[in-house]
Amino acid sequence: MSIVVVLERELVLEQFNNTMHTMKFSIEKEMNNSINFLDIAIHKNQCNIYFSVYRKPTTTDTIIPKDSCHPQEHKQVTIRYLLTRTNNYHLERTAKEHEYNTIKQIMQNNKYNPPDIDLIVNKHTEEQEKQGYTNSHRWAKFTYVGRETKYITKLFKNLLIKIAFTTNTVRRILSQKYNASNMFDSSRFYRLACPECSIKYVR
Repeated sequence: MSIVVVLERELVLEQFNNTMHTMKFSIEKEMNNSINFLDIAIHKNQCNIYFSVYRKPTTTDTIIPKDSCHPQEHKQVTIRYLLTRTNNYHLERTAKEHEYNTIKQIMQNNKYNPPDIDLIVNKHTEEQEKQGYTNSHRWAKFTYVGRETKYITKLFKNLLIKIAFTTNTVRRILSQKYNASNMFDSSRFYRLACPECSIKYVR
């Protein structure tokens, strides 16, 4: 990088910081021919640019454990996301293999069996090919309490109804619902319009 470009970059940074004193801007600088952008690490050599997945040092490998009382769909969503990212990003071959190994390690740390990774991928692909996604689907919401919920939702398998699961929490069970007798006492937005002019007040 030329000296002129470096000086221009520093000048722009200084102007940004002088414009808004309540915010502090910084520049991500390239180190060892590599720079991070969101969840991607961009590397370069003399001939090419290649990518790998970037994780912050504070990133943990915690996902919903396999033995938790959550619907299977919730447990698999993070694994599916990691697999989709690995397959869709243009990763170098060694970087893709490393990411697959990382995903398997995350699964092991959360009590999953690593061969399940293939079952999840195949099942997800089959569901997409069989159903696809259209706006004509209707949704039904169920609170997940265990196997009993799965038995009930199987009745919707052959219908154009997709199932969304919610989970019970201690806060949801113990919290009391407040029924306001007056609409202006409830926690919501409302609008008051002046009868004599066009001014409106929104709360």
